Amino acid sequence: MQLNIDVNNLTIAEVEVFEAVAGVNIGQLAAGPVPAKALRALVYVQMARTDPTFTIEDAGNVTIGSIEYGGATNPPAAAGQAAS
Repeated sequence: MQLNIDVNNLTIAEVEVFEAVAGVNIGQLAAGPVPAKALRALVYVQMARTDPTFTIEDAGNVTIGSIEYGGATNPPAAAGQAAS
């Protein structure tokens, strides 16, 4: 399986799920290395789009090598912050 993840293509609802699962604001992904918990959340959100039976536990079994991460170059504004 090859999984291409581009956070700029996530819906607002998917961002909310990501932030709840990962425990970090999506805007923090551009600041440095992506924590494993955030990778798991990104994989879960991406896979759940096409497979509603895919679980957060399933996401933990995806190999790092199969993830192609297109991080946000202009991450969305944090919740509660106005976008400029």
